[in-house]
Amino acid sequence: MVNLEEAPAHGREESVELVATLLDHFCGDSVLGIETGVMRNTGENYRIGDGWSTLFWAWYFKQRSEDFISVDTNLKNIIGAREFLKEKGVVDNIQFICSDSVRYLNKTINTFNLAYLDSLGPDEEGIDFDTASLHQLNEVKEIIPKMREAAFIILDDVPENFDTGKCKYSVKCLTDSGWQIVLHHKGTTQMVFTNIIDLLGRVSKLHDRGEFLDKYWEIINK
Repeated sequence: MVNLEEAPAHGREESVELVATLLDHFCGDSVLGIETGVMRNTGENYRIGDGWSTLFWAWYFKQRSEDFISVDTNLKNIIGAREFLKEKGVVDNIQFICSDSVRYLNKTINTFNLAYLDSLGPDEEGIDFDTASLHQLNEVKEIIPKMREAAFIILDDVPENFDTGKCKYSVKCLTDSGWQIVLHHKGTTQMVFTNIIDLLGRVSKLHDRGEFLDKYWEIINK
């Protein structure tokens, strides 16, 4: 089990650390993760706003001595993220791919336990909500058949009314495909999905689930 108390501050503790704990409990000793959309800003003031999920997952997969893939179309952002992670000492287990995420997901032969989808936001120059929403929908369509038997998908930028915004198509696509919503954290605007049947029931039977999962199960079950 990875000791999350040692994780670097990253601004998305409520959602990604929950998923990390679930990965430890349910996904065995061989875990592969992917994110689409690398961290763009390394100034401390962006840690809460943008979130440094790239930093957290790079750290987490280093603790497990396993690999994490980060895909982004912007080479400048990739170079900046790589240098930042190098300074933090967590660059060894992350593979950066400069590519359109949909194209990469279509071609890769990898399968994943974790997919963190946060690319092509409507705040980028020339990108509107419809373009961003359709892009994420295409990511979801490509990633679903490449997720392993026990897996989690995280969508970022999911507003309280998730029929609107960037995720207005992808949430429905996932639920229609049988994926269950584990958590919709309105503070971080992140939504977590799983393909594990009766995850809540299985967690309730874990004797070693600890205070962390107890705490977040209280949030989920409100």
